[in-house]
Amino acid sequence: MGHRRYLCFTWIFLFFVGSAFASVPTSQLQEPAIPFYMQSMNFQTVRMQIFGVHYSGMVDDKYSDLIVNPAYINAITQKYFYIDFASPDQIDIITTPLLSTQPYTDSYFVRPSWYGSTSYNTIDTNPHYNFAMLLPLSNRLKVGIFHRLIFDYGPFLMEQSYTDWAGASRGDSYYNNNENAELKRLEVDDNQQTVKGSQSEIIVGINLTSRLDLGLRLGHYIYRQDGDLYDSKWGYFPHNSFADLNEDDLNVDGNQYESGLGILLHPNDNFTVSAYGGITTGDGDRATAVLDTSHSWSERDTDPRYYSFSHSYMTSRSGSDIDSKKPKFTLSVEWKLKESLKLRSAYSYTKLNNDFSGTIMANDTSNSDQTYDDWDNSSYHFRRVQSEDFSQTSLTSAGEETSEVMSWYISLIYQPDENWTLFGGLHFQKQHYHYEIDEFSTNENGSFTMYSLYNPGTSQSYYFDDKRYTIESNSDRFVCSAPIGLFARVYNGFSLIIGTDIVLSLSEDKSTADLLYSTKHQQKWSNGNLTVDDLEENRLERFNSQEPKIFTRTKNNYFGFVYAHKSGINFYVKTGGDLFTSNTWTFGFELCR
Repeated sequence: MGHRRYLCFTWIFLFFVGSAFASVPTSQLQEPAIPFYMQSMNFQTVRMQIFGVHYSGMVDDKYSDLIVNPAYINAITQKYFYIDFASPDQIDIITTPLLSTQPYTDSYFVRPSWYGSTSYNTIDTNPHYNFAMLLPLSNRLKVGIFHRLIFDYGPFLMEQSYTDWAGASRGDSYYNNNENAELKRLEVDDNQQTVKGSQSEIIVGINLTSRLDLGLRLGHYIYRQDGDLYDSKWGYFPHNSFADLNEDDLNVDGNQYESGLGILLHPNDNFTVSAYGGITTGDGDRATAVLDTSHSWSERDTDPRYYSFSHSYMTSRSGSDIDSKKPKFTLSVEWKLKESLKLRSAYSYTKLNNDFSGTIMANDTSNSDQTYDDWDNSSYHFRRVQSEDFSQTSLTSAGEETSEVMSWYISLIYQPDENWTLFGGLHFQKQHYHYEIDEFSTNENGSFTMYSLYNPGTSQSYYFDDKRYTIESNSDRFVCSAPIGLFARVYNGFSLIIGTDIVLSLSEDKSTADLLYSTKHQQKWSNGNLTVDDLEENRLERFNSQEPKIFTRTKNNYFGFVYAHKSGINFYVKTGGDLFTSNTWTFGFELCR
């Protein structure tokens, strides 16, 4: 996975929120977790991956040239059918939305007691396969079709947390029943998660004249994720009963559309210039609903005066949505210096704009009533405690993030004949990332407890805060890489592909945040008397973080081979480092007619 190490700067970029906010609190907003959102298919064969997936255009390849400009499809003269089975290396991760899923961190966020220790189960969202078909319908009309599919299903909640969660709200008393006692019990369980997605693209090439080609790109991507947990258990016993009525639902939807037009001009046989412009639009939303209406009752079988009753009604609903736009422009040239030597160069600019918003609503009403023996003054006293708790949470947030990527490369390709090719070049890239968000939050909670039958008294508390939280972050990346690759036919259709590169990157991150408590009020009562009355207004907390600049240098090596049979079947093999570990090998198959 050498070229993955080449993208180490990008992974730092993707996890920027976690690193750059080392001293700045994170947002509560969760963007919809849609894999490969706002990414082109950027279809690559295993053969091109051996060189390194982000060196598209620096060496001749009938598939990866289409990433630079779809008008290159007019150069094909045969039918091509290609498939490989889901190498995630092909995904272009540079322009992925950079605000990754964040946990809700507010201490007053209302959730059922089991929710904080519960983990969602991770299932596979890598594509199952990558398929391509290039068809010359006539001398002047060519078509390319590309497709990949995502599908998986499994448990919604992880098994261990699901087991803990299923009994979290019950008392222990019903476990202690006489084993011969009558048992009435009903259980209903549903713990299922499904993800499915489809990414498709079609390219149409038109040869207008012997010197002018056009290429049209149309793409569509859909993603759906559904998670459902309904765990209800009732138990009735002679002296106790319980009911766990818990639900958790998650829905994530994503849609994406891409269109672009490319022009390829050949002023003469030795020089080609091309331009491509396209735009990608997308939208996504995430909705979560949690409900817990559990209750329990128990009494001492020898003395019914001792009892315990509890009831809870906890709700939690959250949602977020995102609207995105990503224009792209590419300008490239190719100049044949000699019959066996040519120069390629391209400049591209991409800008991704994401507008997102989120809303959290929560509610909690719970009460309990119990009697017990209280130890005081060296003796036990029969005591009753009744309590009520309430909570409310409301959060609205809105923000935007922008990432700009500018890249330029130049390469020399030496190909004395069809049996071998040598290329080398330089690749420069600059990234700028800006993120800002506003959150408006209201928290309110309180409790009332009454003691009777012994040492009567009451206690009461109330808390309220209204606050605004703003975050602004900026990040810059500069990358320079120098790749060298060799394709050489060695024996009877067997060809080796080897490559190496050195990558230098410089990164800089900084962020600021302001937290304004417009109102923060806390009150406490004891036996009807107000004991605490703290009021704060317009309290400001300010955070500033400027990370040290980071410079990295990496060297990567690539290896693979191709077998081309005279029947037109090509077989590609790529290894990711350890030759003796099977899961580092990737295979691709192609039929040429």
